[in-house]
Amino acid sequence: MAAMSRQSPQQRTFEREQRMNDPCTCPSCGSTWFREETFNQYRKETYSSRAGGDLEVISEMPQTLRVCLCGRPLSPNIGGAGHGGATPSEQMTSFKQSLKFALNKLDGSTTDPVQMVRSLVAEALKQGDFAAEFDKMGTRVEELGNLVESFTAPPEK
Repeated sequence: MAAMSRQSPQQRTFEREQRMNDPCTCPSCGSTWFREETFNQYRKETYSSRAGGDLEVISEMPQTLRVCLCGRPLSPNIGGAGHGGATPSEQMTSFKQSLKFALNKLDGSTTDPVQMVRSLVAEALKQGDFAAEFDKMGTRVEELGNLVESFTAPPEK
């Protein structure tokens, strides 16, 4: 801070502009080259006799991201005024959650099991496939229980 106060306003402005012109860097591989990709939500099930007819966009707000050569998407810097209305807000929330899941998968991170269960149940209720999703969730909970049990069981003698 003291060093900044010794700089002239012109020098501070010049250094800020230089930093703004630095290329973006991928946190995974360090590359500075990216492509722009546009993402949409698509209908789960459709029927069409034409090629590509199953690609029916249901989102109203396509999202554009920078994607590194290594495949990692960069989280967007979403600023400014929020979009009004329930649908845009829901779509932004859904997009952010999907991006979080994708980045966790790429990072090898695991999501909070409680949040994962809540998310699975909420999604199942929306999709109408509750029974099948509930069975999958039960199987996964059983697997997690067995894993915990294997770590906490006393050693065999």
